Amino acid sequence: MSHSEKVSHSPRGRGALHGDRSDKGSSPLGTAIFAALRILDPVLQYGILLPGPTSLAGPILGLFGGTPLPPESAPVALGLSPWRLTLLGMSLLGSLKGIFYLFYVSETKMPVKTALLVGIFKAFSTTVNSLMFCAAATSATSSYIPDFATGWHPILSIACAIFTVGITVETVSELQRRSFKKHPSGRGVGKVYTGGLFRVARHINYGGYTIWKAAAGLAASGWGWGGLTLLWLLAEFRRRGIPALDAYCEKRYGEQWDQFKRRTRWKMIPFLY
Repeated sequence: MSHSEKVSHSPRGRGALHGDRSDKGSSPLGTAIFAALRILDPVLQYGILLPGPTSLAGPILGLFGGTPLPPESAPVALGLSPWRLTLLGMSLLGSLKGIFYLFYVSETKMPVKTALLVGIFKAFSTTVNSLMFCAAATSATSSYIPDFATGWHPILSIACAIFTVGITVETVSELQRRSFKKHPSGRGVGKVYTGGLFRVARHINYGGYTIWKAAAGLAASGWGWGGLTLLWLLAEFRRRGIPALDAYCEKRYGEQWDQFKRRTRWKMIPFLY
């Protein structure tokens, strides 16, 4: 039930990473591949976000007839403006979150096929965000002009705040659940965790994931792209991720899960879904 880097930009990825939840075996190669792909993702995003002739954005956008965004302000670190540096930071935190989950929280085996599928898909999803920002026609800075002196804009502050809330909710909820499962009283069949943030929504960790991914979309290309990201993830979870997880939990926890569903109305995000 947690975000086995839940796995991907989509519930599909999340479900894939969890795989067979009853399989607690180890897969050193799969784990190593997944970790390596997640580490390489921010490196790729840096190559795309870096402005100038060495940027990967120009050649990639050129394949689709796009025009790269010129540097919107002076760089502050790593040759990046505050906006580009923020997007890189979001990518890095997302990757670290996935690696942390895999090594510390997850107990499910990571097959090689799943590691490749999830790692590549997540790199693709963050690459789309980076390219949306770097394209002159879709960049958030085309609609929200950053301050000339600081390179900042209030919309970026909003995106950072939403991102922080989302990734904190996801991480804290998963750690709460892990602590329960490690405690003797939480082990065994029929021991479903209903405390902590899970009192708010049955799959609150998925909700947190959805929120921070939408915030990254907002930072990349504005409210439209951020909203589409939110709606797409909600639709994917509703169509595939949540039904599959509910079926697993009903089989494993039985009546306790049914009681939890009756007691906790919201599935992922309170007042929304």
